[in-house]
Amino acid sequence: MSSPLSSSPSTGSTTNSSACNRVFAIPNIVECISCSLESKTITIAARVCQAWYTAWLPIIWHTIDCGKQWEDNFTQTLVRHGELVRILRCSRGDDIRLLVSDPSPSCRNLITLVLPKTTVINQSDHVKLIQQNPNLRNLSLAFRDDPSIDYSNLIHAVGDHRMLRRLTFDDENKTLQVEMLETILERSTSLRELYFRRIGFFLNHPIGYAYASASKLLAASKTEEQAVSEQEEKKFPRITSLCMDDVACSQDLILNLASRFPSLERLSLHLNAELYFTEDFPSRLAQRSPHIKYLDVSKTEDMEDSTIAALVRCFPGLQTLIASQTGFGDMSLNALVECCPNLEELDARDAYGLESESIQRLLKKCQALKSLNAWDTSVNVPKMIMEAYRSQSMTEEGHPALPSTSTSSGVAIPGLWACHGLESLTLNFCYDRPSLTNQEQRMIPPASARRYLLEQLSRLTKLRNLSIRTTYFDDYGNNDEDDEDDDDADTPEEAKGSEHMLQRIQKDMSLLAVDNLNSTESSKEGKEEDTDDSELFNITFSMSSGLAILSPLKQLQSLILAGVHHAVGLDEIQWMCQHWPRLARIEGLYWDEDWDEDKLVLSWLQENRPGFILTEGDDEEDDS
Repeated sequence: MSSPLSSSPSTGSTTNSSACNRVFAIPNIVECISCSLESKTITIAARVCQAWYTAWLPIIWHTIDCGKQWEDNFTQTLVRHGELVRILRCSRGDDIRLLVSDPSPSCRNLITLVLPKTTVINQSDHVKLIQQNPNLRNLSLAFRDDPSIDYSNLIHAVGDHRMLRRLTFDDENKTLQVEMLETILERSTSLRELYFRRIGFFLNHPIGYAYASASKLLAASKTEEQAVSEQEEKKFPRITSLCMDDVACSQDLILNLASRFPSLERLSLHLNAELYFTEDFPSRLAQRSPHIKYLDVSKTEDMEDSTIAALVRCFPGLQTLIASQTGFGDMSLNALVECCPNLEELDARDAYGLESESIQRLLKKCQALKSLNAWDTSVNVPKMIMEAYRSQSMTEEGHPALPSTSTSSGVAIPGLWACHGLESLTLNFCYDRPSLTNQEQRMIPPASARRYLLEQLSRLTKLRNLSIRTTYFDDYGNNDEDDEDDDDADTPEEAKGSEHMLQRIQKDMSLLAVDNLNSTESSKEGKEEDTDDSELFNITFSMSSGLAILSPLKQLQSLILAGVHHAVGLDEIQWMCQHWPRLARIEGLYWDEDWDEDKLVLSWLQENRPGFILTEGDDEEDDS
């Protein structure tokens, strides 16, 4: 953040407007205004009048980040306004003594504190700062890698704190003394979350290592029975969250830690190195911590599809799975569909192995799903449609049962997505013609596939963030010969069922392909459907491509596009602002201020929606 105010505004600049003063006396209004402004802007605006200065002073001083601004002028005001600071992140060069000096120490209302590395010289100041903040909730510590240093004073201060909930060991510690962690866990009665980050070689003698044999429950002698009893005494059921990000550790260490925390609900193994799993690891982990609901295994070495699937099956109460840049594939996704009815969030960015069929099953079965991110997974919409028909229940005559809900055009489609509570969706949809048989291409043309997708999206009425890429693959390299299907291997009953299914698909898709969008908006403009096959599937978010079908998405706030041809003009923007009243951002369209059409769009937005954000995209989804 920018340097906070060093002095209050002069009395000559104070406004006499009582109305202004009354408005800025309402905390909710002040908070709403501050959310739309940068910290630098707030700092400058607060100098305008005394009312603004008084209202925004707590906001300006709420957070102090890594004190690059700890200069003479700043340090003086820090001492004066330290009572307003709630979040303090210190760097190695910051002078902590300013905050703890007698007779009137500053910064006594902190809720989050990030300390630099503790050494012999600054340990006493760190202890004082912790002790003078009784409401501290989050604390981050780092230690100099010197076993000769006695950190007992700091450890006791942390362990005796009665409000601390999250403790983080950070800043590339190479080692961490077991006794240090043991003491904190035994003394603290409020600690719930334990975080380890960027630790190169974590615990040469890991916590619980001395009781490894006991944790296996193989007590065969009196000595081992005593070890089991001692292990039970070492449990810390208060810990519900364990985060081990960018930590070099072993499978046994994770299991030993899990045995200490039987009430664990959140486990993060993000970016773990030198970590390799045996086949029985998921079951052993579930035995020790059976209540895990949040699991992050993103960027973890040796995290293959089979391992993730086994983990998923061992934790049926799983609500969040973060598995980006892993071997997450069909086995894992099918396990989620079958075993985790309460799944709310799945992040599978840059994961390999997923197929269109699996995504269809997920969207159809997981009713509790609120967030899905699989940016690098190309969902072949015709394959998704085939899977939807294939999974339909069969009537006695062998025909797929009709779904109870129809599209906006009155056509009943199968495989209706059940995740009506979905709030964030990030997917790549494509029409991959080379991967389709000739029969599939005839039954599901690009226009029908696009219409099917739009109809499904229109049912997600709680959607707030939509990130989408659409791609059309031509038939380069695909021969015109009839493809050989597996029908020859089917039994007569199976062949009959397949024939009925194909007939149903051909009938329904032909109805979806009818050039009738049932949209008054599109008819007003008199635009015709694009007839070029190479463009029929691309969702250009134009009126001619079926934009009106998405009118039910009233909660949409952010639209991120990639691989979308520029077809959004003034008519489309006006339609979006009318039907999506909360839309505040579109990213990925390439705007040229020199083009007349784009000039009209930008001018209209500036006049009617001044807070609207249009940004160009680089065809890559933003990790943030």
